[in-house]
Amino acid sequence: MCVKEPTRTQEIIEAVVAFSALSASAQGGYYHLPVPVERRITLKYLLSEECSVIVSCGADCTIKVRDVETWEVFKLLEGHTDWVNGVALSPDGKRIVSWSNDATIRVWDVETGRELKKMEGHTRAIIDVALTPDGNSIVSSSVDRTIRVWDVQTGTELKKLEGHTDWVNGVALSPDGRNIVSWSNDGMRHNAGLQHLIYN
Repeated sequence: MCVKEPTRTQEIIEAVVAFSALSASAQGGYYHLPVPVERRITLKYLLSEECSVIVSCGADCTIKVRDVETWEVFKLLEGHTDWVNGVALSPDGKRIVSWSNDATIRVWDVETGRELKKMEGHTRAIIDVALTPDGNSIVSSSVDRTIRVWDVQTGTELKKLEGHTDWVNGVALSPDGRNIVSWSNDGMRHNAGLQHLIYN
């Protein structure tokens, strides 16, 4: 279910609060700016590396691309049918990856706002996503207890990792992109080889 768009004032307040966490939230060359739960219409802000745009997503099922100086939305990305839980930028900054409670991952062109790929396979909400350093693959985790690996260019599911017995809350990749670490409500953490899919 999508939630009504908040007022501009509320969004600005949220952004100010989010920016206060900037230095502590740097990850992979981009800045993930979490918004306090009590104001969680907007779930996440993402500041591009060159600090030219802010990408936000949230409960209204949209992704907004804003100018840092004016705060104006110059791209509104629509397509998800439920809360958008997160956004990430490709290493080259040209694509936005979004994931949602609607169980899809979508890839968007930053410049045009066009949806490039829609990845379907998970059966329940997607909680987290990680991109390989080359930007060619996406790893996702879900409430459906699985981890999946996707080809960015084709949108196809390459691999499915099973083993967790509860929600998979997050995934991370080693610096070389060859290994996946996942963690779950089941209290276990798995290491998996991206190429060989062997759990250690």
